[in-house]
Amino acid sequence: MVQTIDFELSRDERHTYKAMGLYIKEGTERVRLKFSYTPRLVEGSEAEEQVTEAVQTYLRQLPKNQWCPEVVLDQTRRLAQGAAQMFTPLRNQLNVSLYDPSGHCWGRWDSTKFFDQWLTVGLQSDWGFESGVLMPGQWCMEIETYGVFSPVLHCQLEIDHVCLNQKTWYGGETHSHTKHSDGSGTPAELFAEAASNGLDFIILSDHNTIAGWSESGGEQPLLVIPGQELTTFYGHAVVSGTKGYVDW
Repeated sequence: MVQTIDFELSRDERHTYKAMGLYIKEGTERVRLKFSYTPRLVEGSEAEEQVTEAVQTYLRQLPKNQWCPEVVLDQTRRLAQGAAQMFTPLRNQLNVSLYDPSGHCWGRWDSTKFFDQWLTVGLQSDWGFESGVLMPGQWCMEIETYGVFSPVLHCQLEIDHVCLNQKTWYGGETHSHTKHSDGSGTPAELFAEAASNGLDFIILSDHNTIAGWSESGGEQPLLVIPGQELTTFYGHAVVSGTKGYVDW
C-alpha cells in the first residue's frame, strides 16, 4: 500500500531545511519513493518584480569607497536594467537528502531527473543512491529549499515499502576453484563466466587457500561469497562465509 504525504512550503522558508520522518519497517527489502512539487517555474510580472527587488537590494548594499569607485557602480546599474529579462522565469528549486537512523546519507535528489518518478533505495538502489541492507527505524528526508519564488509550493511524497514476505529462489555455485589452486581461470574470469550463465552467487573455495579473496572485492557481476575447500588426509569439505583462513 502506497503512503502519500502532502505538505506546503512558503516563500518565507527559502534557504531553510525541512526534515520529514520516514519509518522503515523491519524486514523491508527496498523502499520506493516519489517526490513531486509544483509549480516549477514563476513567470511574468511576479518573477520580474522579485528580480528587480533583489537587484535593487544588491545595489544599495554595494560599498561606496576607494575599492568600489562610482564608475563601477554606474556600470553595475546599467547592467541591472536588463536583469528581469536575463533571470526570468525563476525556477523553484528543492533538493532532498535521505539519511538512515545512524545519520548516514544514502543519496540526494539534486536534478530534475530524480523528481516526479519512482526511485528505489535498497539492495539494488537507483542512480544517485547507495545500495545496501536498509536499517529499520526512523529515517529522515531533509528538504533543502534553495529557491522558493512562488507564494506557496505544493509538495507530495509517496512511499511504497517492499518487504521480504515471499520466498525467492536464487541460483548459485557452492564450490569453485581458480588458478590459486587447481582451477584454470582467474577469479575475475570465474565470476564473469558464472554471471554469464545466469547465476546469482558463487562461493570461491580454492583448496586450502584464501589467496583469491583479495581479487573478489569491489563491484562484481554477481554475489561472491568467500570460502575455501579444506583438503585433509581423510577427505575434503567446503567452508563458506568465513572471514579468515581455516587451518584444517
